[in-house]
Amino acid sequence: MFIETAKSIVSSSFIKNIKKSKNLRHTIKFSNTGGTVEKVEGVNEDLLKSFLLDFRKIYMQGEDTNFYTIYGILFRNAPDQKTKDNLVKCRTKYSEILNKPLMVRIFINGDLEKPINMIDDWFYGLYFHEVKDKKEKLLSLNFIKLFHKFNMVSAVIDLTYIIHVLSNNAKNILQNKSI
Repeated sequence: MFIETAKSIVSSSFIKNIKKSKNLRHTIKFSNTGGTVEKVEGVNEDLLKSFLLDFRKIYMQGEDTNFYTIYGILFRNAPDQKTKDNLVKCRTKYSEILNKPLMVRIFINGDLEKPINMIDDWFYGLYFHEVKDKKEKLLSLNFIKLFHKFNMVSAVIDLTYIIHVLSNNAKNILQNKSI
C-alpha cells in the first residue's frame, strides 16, 4: 500500500504540473498607496487538494502508511548496512525538511513557524479537519497567509522527493526478502 501511495503522490497531476511549469513562485507587489497584492503562482488549488488526499496517507501519524512507520518496518528488514544507511538518510532528510526553518522565516506571536507547523495548520485549518484554533490562525495571518501557504506547499514538494526515495528503498528490500 505504501509503494502504491508513494507512486500516486510522485506521479500526481499536481507534481507533474509543478515540474512542467517550473514556476512555483511567491510574489508581493507594493503600491505607492501602501497596499499590497500577494500572489502564489504555479499552484492549481484543485490539483493541490487532490494531491494532499494521498500525501496525508504518508504524512499523518495515525495512518498505516505513515512515513516513520514504514521507515521502521523497512529498517528492521533491511538486508545490509548500506540499505540501513540509505534509510537513515531518508529519515534524517524528512525530519530536517519538517523541522528546519525556511530561508524566509515567519514568526507568529514570537514563535518561529517551521514547515511541520505550517503543514499542520493547513491540514487541520482548511483541507481536512477544520479545527477551530487552526482555522482562526489561518484567518489571522492576513497579508502573510499566501506566503505561509507557499512555504507549506514547498515543504510538501520537498517531502515528496524523500517519500519517493523511501519507496525505492522499499522496492529493493521487497525484492530481497518477504516482509
